[in-house]
Amino acid sequence: MSSVAAPTDELRAELERALGQRIAELERRPCAYRTSFGLEELDVRLSDGRQLRAMFKDLSRGSLDEHALRAKPAFLHDPMREIEVYRDLLDGAGLGTAAYLGSHIDTARERYWLFIENVEGPVLWQVGEFDVWEEAARRLAELHAVLAPAAAGPPASLLRYGPELYEVWIRRACEFAARPQTPWSDDQRAQVLDLGERYAPVAAHLASLPAILIHGEFYPSNVLVQDPAGDLRICPIDWEIAATGPGLLDLAALTIGKWTPGERDGQRVRRRARSSRARV
Repeated sequence: MSSVAAPTDELRAELERALGQRIAELERRPCAYRTSFGLEELDVRLSDGRQLRAMFKDLSRGSLDEHALRAKPAFLHDPMREIEVYRDLLDGAGLGTAAYLGSHIDTARERYWLFIENVEGPVLWQVGEFDVWEEAARRLAELHAVLAPAAAGPPASLLRYGPELYEVWIRRACEFAARPQTPWSDDQRAQVLDLGERYAPVAAHLASLPAILIHGEFYPSNVLVQDPAGDLRICPIDWEIAATGPGLLDLAALTIGKWTPGERDGQRVRRRARSSRARV
């Protein structure tokens, strides 16, 4: 939660403006799923009797928790980034993402409020069925394909992955590994430092790949899963560091720590089989 909670009367007024509807009743509570920013669940009863479950996200820098302030470089923060992604790119795209309900932007007061659908369901890392993980990979490919044209003229707030940004991450990792107080084993420290020495060719290769619009943190903890009546919905959330860059970064985030070499090989076998059938 942000250090200063949004006043309920102002929150209600801005949500009414976004929805174009009067609100008869509004209940708010902190969301159990904590992101870097203040996040609340809103139960809304509109004046016409309809019920709405919404999520309120405060993207102002003052809403960042202490851990996020320490972990994320200041240049990463742009309060307009996630608002522009939901408003200008995801709204109406049919990609299963949370519906955009509206936003409130007041630069003078440093207010950047985002209202989206409250999607209920477990995060992907809590799902044991591997076919759901495979489906998440397929939906990621679809997302990349649908949003690819936006990479030609993305919102100004989006990050751009290139040599400089790649260098930031490995430098920070190596600095962290070198600190005596870092809670890593000697082997873990050595692995990170060794990676740092061999990182330049990898970064150069990534920078040479085609740039598309990517989520930036497509980790299993940032993907919600709904399966009402067998209609599977894969819903990526937390577009705080959306960027243009190689789609490989999103795929790597999705598969880290979960997909065994055999499972990855199985994916390649299935792709070759489908390709062969298509040619026949």
